[in-house]
Amino acid sequence: MTRPLRLFPAALLVGATLGSLTLSPQVAGAATQTVTTCNDSGTGSLRQAVSNSAAGGTITFSLSPACSHIRLMSTIALTANLTIDGPGTSALIVDELIHKTAFSVSSGAVVAISGLNIENGAIGISNAGDLTVTDSTLSGNGSAGGGGIANTGQVTVTGSTLSGNGVDAPDEGGGAIDNQGGTVAVTDSTPKLKFSSEADSAGVSSKPASPPKLPAVARALASAVAVARLMLWIVNVARRTVWPAGTVRL
Repeated sequence: MTRPLRLFPAALLVGATLGSLTLSPQVAGAATQTVTTCNDSGTGSLRQAVSNSAAGGTITFSLSPACSHIRLMSTIALTANLTIDGPGTSALIVDELIHKTAFSVSSGAVVAISGLNIENGAIGISNAGDLTVTDSTLSGNGSAGGGGIANTGQVTVTGSTLSGNGVDAPDEGGGAIDNQGGTVAVTDSTPKLKFSSEADSAGVSSKPASPPKLPAVARALASAVAVARLMLWIVNVARRTVWPAGTVRL
């Protein structure tokens, strides 16, 4: 006897097919990238997640096997709008292993970082864009060029801890935030950051932006013009001076 053909609903077939697939957590251009390893680079790393992120994307963390320390061998450049949503300061440390800058934010980029503990860089974050740091810790960072954050753009720090940076850090100098002509807003952070013209491990050192330097040829030309003006002034003074009879005048 011929058995009747049994038809399965399309939804069940689709579900069975998808259930057999393993979806990659890091697909280039995806809106959300997931960090799964504490390796400095390669598949699943924070560096790869940043590289794969589309503008306006978000990076999250699901570390497996569990790990708590990412040791960077070089700076991670943040050149496009991005949100890095860390697992919490007690869960993950990002350490700049060779004492460089951990993160750099390019001019024009809007970047939000939360839930990270950033340690031991010459500079924790170098910012030339629009940076927001929330519920994070920056400690043990320091150099002549900045401590926790070196800022020439716009930075907002909320609910975060900045300590042991700058003066108390390995290279001494900088301060918690070294503001170089940008804008800084700090709220609900520990310790209470104060503004100062001097480097301070718990302070915001605020300096005006450095004026742009003239090219070497322009500087040489400016010097020549200044010398010529000085000589012309000397000649004019000499011509107006009353000289004794018999003196040779210019």
